[in-house]
Amino acid sequence: DALCAYFHTHDKKILEKALTYFGVILVFGVGAGLGSILTAALGTKAIWICCVLLSVSFGMMFVPERK
Repeated sequence: DALCAYFHTHDKKILEKALTYFGVILVFGVGAGLGSILTAALGTKAIWICCVLLSVSFGMMFVPERK
């Protein structure tokens, strides 16, 4: 939604918001992929690494926007 709004308005703040959303999605995807690889290698201990990456993704959603 934010990306479409940027294409209509060309507002840089909206673009930053869209890139933040894509960053959260990217970190989540990397965490899921890495989790599947690490689970095969480390077993159940890999869940802690996945928790850290998910926490980073969760924290990114609460970073205040620059004004």
